[in-house]
Amino acid sequence: PMFDAGEAQRAAAEARRVRASAARARILEVARARTAALREVLESRQKRREIIVSQMLPRARGVVADLDKAANARLIPVSDVIQARRTLSELLINEAESHGDAFQTSVELLAETGSTPLDVVSQGESAQ
Repeated sequence: PMFDAGEAQRAAAEARRVRASAARARILEVARARTAALREVLESRQKRREIIVSQMLPRARGVVADLDKAANARLIPVSDVIQARRTLSELLINEAESHGDAFQTSVELLAETGSTPLDVVSQGESAQ
């Protein structure tokens, strides 16, 4: 007993270290997977927003303008214009929601990576 002083404590400490190391590896693996998933979601939401802004909204505004002209010339009923405006309003709401969704995903991604918006900006500047 004189020669194995502290052996039990060392063995217990080593076992705790191994468990902690394994737990850390699992946590890192989950965090990497979540980060990758959040990046994909963010990219998808940004693409959706871009399509709405660059394609759908200009087309919808053009349709409303054309229907307005046709209604003013009494070629179509005003109810058609009202419906087109309602559709345009829904599209504008979708645009706002897509901005909010992308922002929320960005916040989740920043929280997951432990970054702040300033870290992201400074990384972008150093890459240039």
